[in-house]
Amino acid sequence: MNIKLLFIPLLLFSSQLYAETIHLGILNTSGNEAENVLYAETASVLKDKLKPRNVEVSTYDLPGLEKAIATGKLDFFISNPGFYVSSRQKLDTTALASQSNQFFRRPDRALGSVFVVPQQNGNNFSLRDLKGKSVCAVAPNAYGGLYIALGELNRRGFDPDKFFSSIHYSGYPMPKVLEDLKAGKCEAAIVRTCLLEELSSSGQIKGNEFRVIEPRETSSKEHCVRSTGLYPGWVFAATKNTSETLRKETTKVLFSLPAVQGNEWSVPRNFAELDNLYKNLKVGHYEYLRNWDWKEFIRNYWSFILIVFIVMIAVFLHNLILKRQVERRTERLRQTMKEKLAEHQAAVSANRHLHDMEKINLVGMLSSMIAHELRQPLTVIRNYSEGLRDILHSPDYDEKVLEEALKVIDEQSIRASSIIEHMRGLIKGKESKVREVNLNSLVPSIIETYRELGGKYEVNIVTLNNASVSVRIDPTQFEIVLLNLLNNASEAITQQETKPVISVGISCENGEAAVTVANEGFLEHKESFNNLFAVKNSTKANGLGLGLAIAARVVERWGGQLSIRQQNKEVIACILLPSL
Repeated sequence: MNIKLLFIPLLLFSSQLYAETIHLGILNTSGNEAENVLYAETASVLKDKLKPRNVEVSTYDLPGLEKAIATGKLDFFISNPGFYVSSRQKLDTTALASQSNQFFRRPDRALGSVFVVPQQNGNNFSLRDLKGKSVCAVAPNAYGGLYIALGELNRRGFDPDKFFSSIHYSGYPMPKVLEDLKAGKCEAAIVRTCLLEELSSSGQIKGNEFRVIEPRETSSKEHCVRSTGLYPGWVFAATKNTSETLRKETTKVLFSLPAVQGNEWSVPRNFAELDNLYKNLKVGHYEYLRNWDWKEFIRNYWSFILIVFIVMIAVFLHNLILKRQVERRTERLRQTMKEKLAEHQAAVSANRHLHDMEKINLVGMLSSMIAHELRQPLTVIRNYSEGLRDILHSPDYDEKVLEEALKVIDEQSIRASSIIEHMRGLIKGKESKVREVNLNSLVPSIIETYRELGGKYEVNIVTLNNASVSVRIDPTQFEIVLLNLLNNASEAITQQETKPVISVGISCENGEAAVTVANEGFLEHKESFNNLFAVKNSTKANGLGLGLAIAARVVERWGGQLSIRQQNKEVIACILLPSL
């Protein structure tokens, strides 16, 4: 292979590189934008730094610049930010740098508008006085020469489209606007900030030839008069056809360029405020907001409308299906409720029948229990009656003893009557006389009654934590239950011949009051745990097999529980009740 052939592609590439031309367009608004010191220096440095490429600079008015970008004639352009914001939406351009000038140092606060009138107009002429008058402006899509001024009117609550009687467009360059104002073609004019100062310093206008309407107060860092707020300065931007490599090289050159008479390129700032200006005025890329109609809306948003329509259909079908499902499930639930109600009524009827049967059974049980419970007070009455008979036959007797015996007989007769009354209440289903009772006082009195009824074993009372324990119970029924447990403990001690001591404990913990009756002994059979509270034949000589069964039911009526357990060598009966 001839080695010279290897250099052919390199030579071709080199010739293309040398032939490449970079096209830079500059928006001409004042007639000398291409001569602007910053833009001229920028073009000169780009020509030097981007060699061997050629840099060709051209100036355009607004329509011409837009056409040049759209047809792909330009790689970069310098324009006001208003044109850039519109071209960004329409032509996919990208800002590389923003200008900060010698008059306003911040690149996002570098340009505004000025309302001017001939100097001979009165000094009290205000912005409101311009309403209904004619005005001159450079072009219908000018940024600093129109839009910023109209934005100020909009901010003050005026309708920019109806504020002036007419607008005369003088065309570029912008100094033509002042010439038309002097010629009497309009009553006021709108120009960008700093144009008056530039033309005055160059001698093109006299310093007192025009008067600014409502000039704003400026800081020491601002050197141009203005009638409006400030917006971003001019922009150096790339078109969509510019390569990424060329963009990087150019941006590097722009940021390395030193300030020229106070003007320099800076990092582009946020254009949101400028975008809002165009949106409020409905101009530029928001022009469609002025000419809105159904056809245009459908044409622009047909895909979105289709999605919304599909979603609405889906939601409608979903709701329809959901409604059907709810109706079916509601019907099934209604049917289930009917069945449940029928079952409930059947259960209530069965429970009522069972209750009646239990009541019949309970009558027999309680009849036997009355005899069992009355035996204790009747025995006391009989014993004291015999004692009184002996005393009466005695030649000398103590009246105090007689009175004490009669008192005991009276108490036991009242107790017997109370037992009968409570048994009748149980048979008839009446509510017992439940009231708040302090167990620390009631339990010792019941133990005293146990002793009076012939209890032969020692009873010790243990109160844990010395706590005062109160519950809601029927005291008489509770006395019957506790005496029953004490009698059972006494008979167990007698039968098993264990330690003749009964311990009664009173405690309260976690909202539950507990009264325990403990004695040494053993439950004879395991099955005893399961049948302790069932009605059965008693193993006691005088028992009826009813005591624990009735006692358990009485305790349950108070929301409590009666239990018996074997713990080590002790049998412990425990009454649990809700404490107060």
